[in-house]
Amino acid sequence: MHCTGVLVWLALLVGLANSFPWEIVVANETILRFYNNGTLTHTEEMKSARYITSVTYDPVHNRVFFTDDMNPIMTISSFDLSTRKIETIVNTTSIGGYFRVIYEPVTNVLFCMSSEDIYSFPLNGTSYSFIDRYYPLITLEYTGGDIAVESCGGYIYWVTNNEVARARLNGSEREVLIGEKVSYRLSLVIDQPTQKMYWVERTYENNVYQLSIESADFFGKNRATFYVIKDTLYDFVFSFAVSNEFIYWQVDKKGKEKIWRIPKNLHGDVPKTVYTVSGPDCWLCHRIAAKYTVKEQIQGAKNCDSLQTLIPRNSNARCTASLCQNYCFQGDCSVSAEDQPTCRCKAGYSGERCEVNACLGYCLNGGVCSLNEENKPVCQCTADYEGERCDISVFIIKCIQTVSMLKDMLNADVTSITPGKGEKATCASTVV
Repeated sequence: MHCTGVLVWLALLVGLANSFPWEIVVANETILRFYNNGTLTHTEEMKSARYITSVTYDPVHNRVFFTDDMNPIMTISSFDLSTRKIETIVNTTSIGGYFRVIYEPVTNVLFCMSSEDIYSFPLNGTSYSFIDRYYPLITLEYTGGDIAVESCGGYIYWVTNNEVARARLNGSEREVLIGEKVSYRLSLVIDQPTQKMYWVERTYENNVYQLSIESADFFGKNRATFYVIKDTLYDFVFSFAVSNEFIYWQVDKKGKEKIWRIPKNLHGDVPKTVYTVSGPDCWLCHRIAAKYTVKEQIQGAKNCDSLQTLIPRNSNARCTASLCQNYCFQGDCSVSAEDQPTCRCKAGYSGERCEVNACLGYCLNGGVCSLNEENKPVCQCTADYEGERCDISVFIIKCIQTVSMLKDMLNADVTSITPGKGEKATCASTVV
């Protein structure tokens, strides 16, 4: 049965009660606005935030991460869409500059880009609160523009005005894919199903600036201009996102700041408005992230078993836990051909979910349990006990031995066992 356990079902019920349809989230100062097909479906204030500078979506745990650049303090927090809980993950004064954040689901790591470096924050329970110094994963040669992750292949990509580059998620195997310098290259997204990366670029030709959405494969090859953005008052796009069907961007067009979307399978389509700014909102205040589920991301993607294992177990019931998440207590989890989680237990553990500890309750009377070369439990007993499980009292053994000896002696010569002055027969009360 999927999503077993009372706690999981309680979380599921809470998630259903708090669920709302959305395709894109728009961050403005301290507010997250959720839109679905151009309609505002939910608004949430991040009360702990001062100025949100970047947002990204975690499709595995159904949460939104956001950075808050409260100069000189920078924080990264998460907002759980099911429980509405806000949790601060990073809190530091040691990283300065402009920030972008992206979540990588396979390794469960947040990557953060400043103007000079890329940092990684594994979400393994580590506290990142006011650490004196964070050491960058990657130091950029040029001022950073944006970052994205390609989970199937295990790469992090970034763009600057001078290059489009990538490296392994651990920072190794760094390589420049496109070394062409342009006047502006800022926004970047990765799309697994189409095996393409998209970015926004500004070029200057014949005394005219042109703003366009460019594309290439994951190796920087097969480059193409996807769409030319026209009639803009400003010559750059600050927010950019991709979903299963659409590409989104934010720009001031003819005096009205709007967030636009256009189908990825472009066939003469024109952009449609998703969100229009009203009131005193500023065009630089907005950040966007699109809802893109793991199941959608792996459709048509090749060699992507790493993401396959993260597909929620019961999408119809909106169960957000992956097949393997927290399934094996003491072991490694994998997904069987029948789409079921299976466990390979660590030494000393057994059971369907590796929940049985071989040493638990094995040694009695204060004995210390350990595993031998065959991973079998063995006991080191205290001085008062012995036996395979320290279940035999040394005192009782001595009593039995004494009684046996006394009986033999009684049969042989009764006077020979008479206690001397000041002596006491051992275990005398047990003699029959």
